[in-house]
Amino acid sequence: LPPDPPFGGPSYKLARLLFINSSLSIEQIAYHCCKTVDTINAWRLAGKWDEERIAHSVSPSALVTRLSEEIDLIFNSSVDVDGKRTPLTLAATNAISKLIKCIKDAQQSTSPQVAMEVLFEFMNWLAQTQPDLAKQMATLVEEYVNDKMKP
Repeated sequence: LPPDPPFGGPSYKLARLLFINSSLSIEQIAYHCCKTVDTINAWRLAGKWDEERIAHSVSPSALVTRLSEEIDLIFNSSVDVDGKRTPLTLAATNAISKLIKCIKDAQQSTSPQVAMEVLFEFMNWLAQTQPDLAKQMATLVEEYVNDKMKP
């Protein structure tokens, strides 16, 4: 196969989607895209993917995940020295209550970003199961996103 154009080819688009929307390492992304780690890193730096990844990490679903992890930490901290569960303190109960309210608020805010997250989750799955098809779909996904972002 001829190499992808430096920016905009199917491998570039797939690599960008995987970097921004998954927790895959650069090495894993390079493997899925049939590119070298150096190529993926060059694309990452030139395309400023790190900034996009940070913006994505504050999405509603990412927020729900983080809040759920906080609840787990509170529950798991309520054990005695023998490892047995102890009743939650009033402060822990109040903290959990506030976290649950935040989760409900985040889950009720349906936005285009939530729809995009579902699409990107599908693309991540597709990249792992059928990388060639994912490369082809990456171009269509980008066209779709661009079309939906038009005023």
